[in-house]
Parts: sequence; C-alpha cells; structure tokens
Amino acid sequence: MRRGVFNSRRGETMAEAKAVEPVAAPKGKKTLLIVAIIGVLLLLVLIAIGVVGFLLLRTPADVGSDVVASQSEEAPKKKEKKKADHGAPPVFEKLQTITANLNSAEEEAVVQTDVVLELPDAETQTALKNILPRVQAEVIKLIRSKTPADLRTVAGTDKLAAEIQGTVNRLLDVTDKDEGVQSVNFTTFIMQ
Repeated sequence: MRRGVFNSRRGETMAEAKAVEPVAAPKGKKTLLIVAIIGVLLLLVLIAIGVVGFLLLRTPADVGSDVVASQSEEAPKKKEKKKADHGAPPVFEKLQTITANLNSAEEEAVVQTDVVLELPDAETQTALKNILPRVQAEVIKLIRSKTPADLRTVAGTDKLAAEIQGTVNRLLDVTDKDEGVQSVNFTTFIMQ
C-alpha cells in the first residue's frame, strides 16, 4: 500500500490527487485557446462578408454616374455653393496688429489697431491667406494716408473700413458683393 494522506471525498490519497490535477488543467487552456482562435476567425469572416456585400450593392453604373455628374457640373456648383452658404456662419480672419504714423504736418499721431475681416467662406479665407502680406501692406498704406482729424470721428473710421474692404476685394479680384470681404471690424483702435 502507498503511503499518503487519504482523501475522504474522492477515496484516494493526496499524492494521487496531485498527480491527476495538473493533467486536467492544460486541456482546459488548450480548449479555451482553440475557442478564442475560432471566434476571431469567425469575426474576420463576417467582416469580409460585410465588405464584399457593400461593394456588390454599389453598382458600377452608380459609381460612373457620380464621376460624370461631378465633372460636368463642377463650375455651376461653385456658383451655387457661394449663394447657398448664406446660412453658414461667416469666417473671420484677423490681420496682424497695425501700428502706423498718420499723415499730418501739424501734429505727430500714431494709430494702433487690430483689423478683423469677415469673409463668406473658408475658400475666400484661403485665397486671402495666399496674399496676406500684400493685404497687410495696402491696409498700412491706407491708414498712413489719413490725418488724425479723419480718424477721430466714427464716420471717419467707417469710411476707412469701407476703403479697406474695397482694397482687399480688389486684391482678391472680387467683383460681386456676396463674395470677398463682407465687413471690416476694428477690434482695437488707439490713436496717440
């Protein structure tokens, strides 16, 4: 008879129980690993079936007609887009802070201002950014051409804003009032 402690529940010794248990554990891990691999493979097959189904539901005629339609209506869509975007929020572009001497023989005066341009869309903003150094230079020239008396009144600053708007729209090569700069806003305006 073997020596060992007798396990009353199973009717075997502890040594026999220990010898049996390690053999059962690896089978459970292998089964779990196999089930996990099969699950992942099934998931990949379902995804592949979904992609193939999606591609098959889109007919070649639909794809071809989309390309032809977009090419043939490209120019009219640009015009329609500008008119249809009136409900979209405007885009604002802030110029660099401008500090300029004013044109005056009697007194020395300096203006420091921040100018924010209201634009109809991001396309116009991109066009503006492409010529921003020229815009900045022209705005400085406009401000330097003014006298302190011109800019002390609200009417004077409104006139300057209209001139800036016209100058920037000319630089953007814009003729329609719905395109280009919609408004010129002075967020700071300090004259000393």
